[in-house]
Amino acid sequence: MFAKLSQIPERDIIFISGIPEVLNENLFDTVHQVLSNKLKLSDVSKDNIQICHRLGSSQQKTRPILVRFMSTHHRQTVWEAKTALKGSGVTLSEFLTQTRHGVFLDARRHFGLKSCWTVQGKILVITSDSSRHKIETREELQELITKFPSTGNSSTDKRVVQAPRSSQRNIAPEPSNNPKAAKRTRSKVRK
Repeated sequence: MFAKLSQIPERDIIFISGIPEVLNENLFDTVHQVLSNKLKLSDVSKDNIQICHRLGSSQQKTRPILVRFMSTHHRQTVWEAKTALKGSGVTLSEFLTQTRHGVFLDARRHFGLKSCWTVQGKILVITSDSSRHKIETREELQELITKFPSTGNSSTDKRVVQAPRSSQRNIAPEPSNNPKAAKRTRSKVRK
């Protein structure tokens, strides 16, 4: 239940990867150019973007851009148009909690990249019998893996049941039950 509720505040967020960084860039303008030129979305303006910033510290690789929209409607409009980016080097991805991101990565390792994706924070998996399964927890993934074991090596199956690895630390943390801690986390995102 908590895993489901923890995704609700993040439904207005997407990540944009593959946009080169420029010194003193105006990310609102940059993101709006991608939305209007590459996605051909004239109905989503800069005013529809609440927050826009790069994630992580500046290094040699291009950092993704976190974009929070004013409404879920605008975010969904952008998300549904993402196929126009195919082949451009720019990709969109959804915000997932650290736990759900770990489950998603493990599902992709087991079932393959083309058989797993996310929709509104939920993980969709197509199994070997061509049926679709919506999963949200590690337990649900483990049930699917038990029902549809890997045909490759079994080391993949062992990794799936492990807790998320430390390499996933830069994914947003699970919300705290402490209201003050949750308020501090939200205020950091809005700055």
